Amino acid sequence: MNQAKQIWKNYLIRIAFIFAMLGFCLWNKNVYVLAEEVTSSTEGTTSSTEGETSKAEEAKAVEVVYIDFEQGMIQIKANHNTKVYYSDASQKTWNVLEGGKNGDILTMDISWISAAKDYELNLKGSDDETVVSVDLPKYNSKLKVKFDKVDGTLEFTNEEGATEFEWRKAAALDGWTKVSIDFSKTNQKDVQEFLKEIEAMRVKGGKIQVRTPQKVVGLKAGSEESSEESSKDAVGVRPSKIVTVSVTKRGNAPSVKVVSNSMQVNTTDKMEYKLVSVAGKQQADAKWTVCDKKMSLSNMAPQVLTVSGSSVGQDVIVAVRKAETEKAAYTKSSYLTIPAQLGAPEASSFSTSKTSSKFSLIIGDATKYTPYQYAVVAKGDTKSDSDLKWITVSSAKEVSFNIKKYPEGSTIYVRTKGENLSKKTELKLPSAYTTISISYLAETKE
Repeated sequence: MNQAKQIWKNYLIRIAFIFAMLGFCLWNKNVYVLAEEVTSSTEGTTSSTEGETSKAEEAKAVEVVYIDFEQGMIQIKANHNTKVYYSDASQKTWNVLEGGKNGDILTMDISWISAAKDYELNLKGSDDETVVSVDLPKYNSKLKVKFDKVDGTLEFTNEEGATEFEWRKAAALDGWTKVSIDFSKTNQKDVQEFLKEIEAMRVKGGKIQVRTPQKVVGLKAGSEESSEESSKDAVGVRPSKIVTVSVTKRGNAPSVKVVSNSMQVNTTDKMEYKLVSVAGKQQADAKWTVCDKKMSLSNMAPQVLTVSGSSVGQDVIVAVRKAETEKAAYTKSSYLTIPAQLGAPEASSFSTSKTSSKFSLIIGDATKYTPYQYAVVAKGDTKSDSDLKWITVSSAKEVSFNIKKYPEGSTIYVRTKGENLSKKTELKLPSAYTTISISYLAETKE
């Protein structure tokens, strides 16, 4: 009995020993695994820390590389900072910059910043916290622009050193066009085109909008072309306030006409004229010339006249306007279309007769529909053509001249009558004239 108990006791001891050894092995394995995990974790932490340290060492202060006030944006170089922050002048609250990123370049919207006053914008990185201050200037609110109605240019005040301006038609509101402020540079294409546009507007008048342009500095991200300046400290200039300018229309064209019988135009010495075309050919080189009072066609447009044996008249167009003064621009132009003068009537259209005291003239072709005119100058009289007194003849009646008033050697001038321009008739100049010398029969002595 005692021997059986002893055997059973030994058996239980062996079983307990086996379980004890098994438990020790399992515990030792867990410790080893745990040690590996701790070691691995430690190595990962060390690697991560080294990476962050390396990145922090690589980061530098942020940089502003480009400012475009027109587009309302700033481009900022992060310089390997994980995040970029911005604040106002107080630097009390820093906000994370949420903007489009292109590589190391972030784009910040600044359209919310008022252009009416200066604004201090502060920037810093998350890794390099050096604060970079950017002083954004207010726009030029004092710009004044006046239209010079005499020479058709603009006068600028308080332009703050600007050498160019931008303009657009107020009604169109299309894109801005840049022009030099120096209007003496009339050989420049931009100045020429602006003056041409303004001249076209002066027919009816209108309004334009004017401002001085923004000045962009720095190097735009992704571009190899620098703007006017490249400076980390320079921020450029905002576009100025927009000024609306009234372009006054030119004064009305003068009322002028050709007075057919006198061969004159009712001009004044406050007007000027220019040949536009002769026989349909444009006179591109013609210059404006000051008019005389009641200017004769022989002075204004001699090309229209026909001179027997010398020249044949040609159709002419003449522009007439009121001349520029110190206070007023030249006006719109009136255009006179003047037909060529016809040649002198043939001798067959009239007949003459004479006695010892009377000289008679009959213009056989004269009718109500084809009237003629004559003028007579006594011998020794020095009247010019413009001083001749023309008398109309509407029938083939006899016209007589007495020897006492018009001695032998006096001259008669005969021409076809002209017509003034009207709603019913076109302008027709009197023809060139034919001259007839008055003579008498010798007295017969009884």
